[in-house]
Amino acid sequence: MADLRREVVDEAGSRSKYLTATEFLTLVERGHPTDGPGVERETFDAYTERLGEESPAVDGESFQTSLDDRVSDSEEWVDDETVYRLGDGRVSLYPASWHEQLGGVSDPKAYLETFSETGAFERGVPESTLLEAMAAVGGVDRETAKGNLEALRERDEIVEDADQHPEANVYLAEERPDIDEAKDV
Repeated sequence: MADLRREVVDEAGSRSKYLTATEFLTLVERGHPTDGPGVERETFDAYTERLGEESPAVDGESFQTSLDDRVSDSEEWVDDETVYRLGDGRVSLYPASWHEQLGGVSDPKAYLETFSETGAFERGVPESTLLEAMAAVGGVDRETAKGNLEALRERDEIVEDADQHPEANVYLAEERPDIDEAKDV
């Protein structure tokens, strides 16, 4: 196992009071170097132990148990609270099929299409969720992912709810709900 990244532990520690096991897996999956999809379960466990040692607000064993309660063998998307077993002792917030299809992909449209095909969200995809998927599955750093998203927005290939909203939903241009329809939701 590679050394634990200080940045991952520090970011988790700064959010530890409100951090959930799946959010912590997101941080580990995005921030820990890996030679394959997802992260090794033992790596996640090592991070939870370190975080538990350094942050009194975190119970590492609770994080491990909480993650265990969410693990699925499904190779297809179930929901955004499921943790997927990828094989070889690896886990991810995204199913194996997504890693196979989107591994190394940096085009936000490909992710939006995949989210849309699975019916993962009723109305668009929260921007933060899209960026996390691009980082965890595609290996795209967050700034590059955000830049790619902005380029598509400028070309009117994607649209987004109020941009200043932290959880603005992103849509493929052809899937954006009508304004009157959005008011009814």
